[in-house]
Amino acid sequence: MASGHDRIVPFGLLALRLVVGGIFIWAGLAKMPELELFAQIVRSYDIVPEPLAVPFALALPWIEISTGLCLVIGVWIRYSAMIVVLLMLSFMGALAWGLYYGADLPCGCFGLGDDLRNVSIAEVLVRNTFILAAASSLVYARHVPFSIREAFKCANTL
Repeated sequence: MASGHDRIVPFGLLALRLVVGGIFIWAGLAKMPELELFAQIVRSYDIVPEPLAVPFALALPWIEISTGLCLVIGVWIRYSAMIVVLLMLSFMGALAWGLYYGADLPCGCFGLGDDLRNVSIAEVLVRNTFILAAASSLVYARHVPFSIREAFKCANTL
């Protein structure tokens, strides 16, 4: 007989998958109308080499959107979650770098949204820690339910 834990965990993993995927879709879409401004933000951190700053700023929103979509629809979940973990670690490293050096740099996480609300780098780091934890749990989950892969497994057993 299934315990309460066995019934709750699948819904928790589904919620994490949808929330993290939704955040990444939102972040990517928010950057799209302001790609030039986002490229300036990337340059201001002075971490990405200058010749790569613009290509990075142009590619990142598409990577965020496609990774988020994979999580939401439930395809390549583990790989998408790994990409999210790597992105979050790099974002957090850049933010920590700016915080350490006392730079008053805009986050650019969700376009200008965070900057207009005066969200501090420390607040963004805390938020990113929760996203990192959620994505990490998806990487290490042995069984992620309610995904396209699981639907095909069930169809093949019939």
